[in-house]
Amino acid sequence: IIRTMAVAAHSWEGKMDMSWQGLSEDDDGNLRDTNEKVSQVQRAAVGAVQRGMIRYLYLIIDMSKSMQMTDFHPNRANVTKKLISQFIVDFLAENPISQLGLIVMRHGRAENLADLSGSKSALLKALDSLTTTGGDASLQNALDMTCSLMRDVPEYGHREVVLLFSSLSTKDPGDITSTIDNVRRLKIHVSVIGMLAEVHILKVISTETEGLFVISTCVEHLRRCFAGLLQPPSTSLEQGSIVKSEMVEMGFPTREQILPSSVPFIGYDGGRMINIEQAYKCPRCQTHMAEVPSMCSICGLTLITAPHLAHSYHHLFPLNAFSPNTVPSLAPRRCYGCNTEPEQNQETFRCADCSNGFCGQCEMFLHETLHNCPGCLSMNG
Repeated sequence: IIRTMAVAAHSWEGKMDMSWQGLSEDDDGNLRDTNEKVSQVQRAAVGAVQRGMIRYLYLIIDMSKSMQMTDFHPNRANVTKKLISQFIVDFLAENPISQLGLIVMRHGRAENLADLSGSKSALLKALDSLTTTGGDASLQNALDMTCSLMRDVPEYGHREVVLLFSSLSTKDPGDITSTIDNVRRLKIHVSVIGMLAEVHILKVISTETEGLFVISTCVEHLRRCFAGLLQPPSTSLEQGSIVKSEMVEMGFPTREQILPSSVPFIGYDGGRMINIEQAYKCPRCQTHMAEVPSMCSICGLTLITAPHLAHSYHHLFPLNAFSPNTVPSLAPRRCYGCNTEPEQNQETFRCADCSNGFCGQCEMFLHETLHNCPGCLSMNG
């Protein structure tokens, strides 16, 4: 996914993505991905990027008659539902203390399919109920509904919209430019994924709100587009505002398991009262919830566990970029991560805090997956 207007004026004017050109053969006949070096150089140039921990994101889905087209097998609706299901699972796994909601456009109206929630089961159940398509898409109605639903979102949260648009037109009741101004005032970032062709108003919205804009070319490209939205945006994207630190009240619930001969707990799952065998008890009001992370249905307290908070911690305090070893005599004899000897002429990296050396693959793993330096952890431990 590329930033709007960053490369070409139109999507079809950009260069073809020839991923096979990123492969090269080393002296032993093994294939190497040269794109790894590019990402490492970019990471060193940009440095550590602070990202938001708490995201409030509405996914607006175009379910108009254009979703019945069969250019994506068996049709667009079935393909997108499958990809959105995976996006819900991955989003809540990557952003465990964030919330996701669903809005549908069809028959010229906008429907609130699922409120903002951290409940994976509730979101997937709402998505499964989406079975019909028809009519026209109404972009203005969907954005107006999003603004009304996000008006009370706390200031510390990142307000985002991902718009999956399949049509070539939008049926709006009024002037959509006023709606765009309202979206900007509320500091909502709108990212657009188009499925057919570039629509001018969609590009205007993504540009005005500092979102992303991309046109998917196939199912695999559409999957990559969704994957590119899993990482939180940089806090520097806040439009002309200074990021302030705020205290956010959260609770750590206790897990309770019923005995085989006991009566099931009466608790809440996505706002519905059900019988549950394993419950998480809210520390404030003692209400039983079916899963965490979630928001208590009675007192509204955000319920999380320590691993969820730790998983989001690296977005706020990212791992600093390692510096490449430019002097061969100072290169490490063994990688501190995998304990292997670097190959001749293989680029190595060094952590500025603990001075330990790492090979290229470990450097990528630490920055993109682990988000911690094992050398620094051993010093602090």
